[in-house]
Amino acid sequence: MAKKVKRIRSKRFSITRTIRTLFVVSSILFVASALFLRSYNVSLSVLQQNTDKKILEFTKENQTLASDIQVLSAYTRVAAIAELEGLSLIQNNIVTVEKAK
Repeated sequence: MAKKVKRIRSKRFSITRTIRTLFVVSSILFVASALFLRSYNVSLSVLQQNTDKKILEFTKENQTLASDIQVLSAYTRVAAIAELEGLSLIQNNIVTVEKAK
């Protein structure tokens, strides 16, 4: 019997193997980037909703405070408090200041 001769094949550069490898790698990267972008988009959406809720809360609070300021600065209320403290309104002592145009 003849001895089996093992040939050692040198690995040649194969363009099809390289193309397949690049295709698989690019496909994996495409799927990974799509998943990452989708999850990032969802997290940004949640963050925007939370910010919108905070803005709405502050807007309501500002409106409430503005109405409180109007009530507290009403002339009748200020005049009543001044009268309780013993102050009186003398027309001769009133000076009106206007903005310059």
